[in-house]
Amino acid sequence: MRAIMVLELACRILDIDLTERLKSSKLLLLFEVERIVDLCKQKLERILPLLEVKEVALHGRNVKIMKLYQKLPTVPKRDAITSYRDRVAYIRDYVNERALRALYSLDRDNERYLRLETARVHTFEMFDARVPARPKPKEQSTSLSESQINDLWRITDPLADENPFRDEFGRYRNALLMQWLILLGLRRGELLGIRLEDIDWQRAVVRVLRRQDSKVDKRRRPAKVKTIEGEIPLSHDLMAATYEYIVSPNLRKSQAQDDMPFLFLARGGGALTESALQHIFRKIRESCPALPKKLSSQMCRHTCNYILSLGFERDGVLDTDEAQRRRVLMRWSAISTMPDHYNKRRIKEKAHQSSLKAQNEQYAKRHTSKHDGIK
Repeated sequence: MRAIMVLELACRILDIDLTERLKSSKLLLLFEVERIVDLCKQKLERILPLLEVKEVALHGRNVKIMKLYQKLPTVPKRDAITSYRDRVAYIRDYVNERALRALYSLDRDNERYLRLETARVHTFEMFDARVPARPKPKEQSTSLSESQINDLWRITDPLADENPFRDEFGRYRNALLMQWLILLGLRRGELLGIRLEDIDWQRAVVRVLRRQDSKVDKRRRPAKVKTIEGEIPLSHDLMAATYEYIVSPNLRKSQAQDDMPFLFLARGGGALTESALQHIFRKIRESCPALPKKLSSQMCRHTCNYILSLGFERDGVLDTDEAQRRRVLMRWSAISTMPDHYNKRRIKEKAHQSSLKAQNEQYAKRHTSKHDGIK
């Protein structure tokens, strides 16, 4: 909540009314983002004097500022720059969420929609560029190798002896869950938010929908969709596995509570939670040392994109078309730069292949010139 307090204080200092900006299809300017980011580095107790100065400058017009000042809690001395990264990231996501909600009230062909979508992406990228990177271990892999994918399929096979989950329901649910993550590239919140009604069996697609304020989701941390709404095609095999999980007497049907809409359930019939999903990943990691210690839904999403890259290459898809297809499948905006981020592994592999090819060609020319000289 302190991140939102910082944003609220910054908006008052800079005379920014986010609601009015959104109504006029605008968001934040570069200098405003930089000022907000600068304030994120400060303790709250150091931001408050700026409000007092602003109060004097406005000749008492800004009464709400003083009320807010009086309600603010005492700030602990150690609450300082360590929270800088989290504040910027939270504000980035909060502003982005406000913009997305405003977009859903507009027609996609409307000029206001296009202006606001451009402003949303631009503002998100300005904040994102200023979020300090977390320290990463050297040579960290963002996706699973082919052998690791095979290990994952083997360890989660419901009939495998080494499967770490004891009951039949858990084995089949977790096997299907991993298939949905690896093959469809869903985010954690998207996976947990999928409902039975989202699957169109006639058209063989699943709809990924935003239901941020749903009263049906009773979880302490409700499932959230960060990307644009869209549809993902389902293969015949994945549909068959999903259907079996839903209708088999000993699987989902045996656990579901009355009118429980979500596809993936916990034992007892409630919706599967984020903490339960993390526990599933932990058990899989512990049961197979060959899998990465940081195996997660995010790594599965990267793996899905790597598999897509190989498929695009086999089909001879051009780079520009590949990026556009990836945006559609991953439900990113038309001007998003995320395709490059999720394609890093394949880009690196292709760069290495090009380097080796160039080296070999130069050595071949060198040997040829030597032989020509001898003749």
